[in-house]
Amino acid sequence: MKLTLKEKGPIHILVVADKVDRAGVDSLALFFQGYAKRGLHDLVLDLSETQSLVSAAFGLILSQLDAFDKAGKRIVIFSPNEKVTTLLERMGVPESIPVFADRQQALDALAAAPGP
Repeated sequence: MKLTLKEKGPIHILVVADKVDRAGVDSLALFFQGYAKRGLHDLVLDLSETQSLVSAAFGLILSQLDAFDKAGKRIVIFSPNEKVTTLLERMGVPESIPVFADRQQALDALAAAPGP
C-alpha cells in the first residue's frame, strides 16, 4: 500500500494506492495519528488507485469521524472500484461518509457545504 497526501488549499487529498491489507491498516492508523497532530483539514480519500482493502481499514476510518467532527472538518471518499464499493455499502459507510464518483464531485461537495 502507498499513501500520498496532496494539499488543495484548505482540503487535503489522501491517495490510497494498491492493496490495503492488515499491515496497510497499521500504516493508515499511523497516518491518522500524525495527521491529527498536524491539525485536521477536510480530507478527501482518493480510492481511484485502491485495488482492494480489508474491512478493518474502513473501521479505522469510521473511528476517526469523531475527531474530525470535533474539529469541524469532514471526510469524503471518491472513486472506489466495484469491489471496494460493495464493501463500503455492506459496512454502511455511505451513511456516515459521503462517497462520490469522482474527485471534482468530492471537492465541490466540501466547498458547497460548511462543516458540522
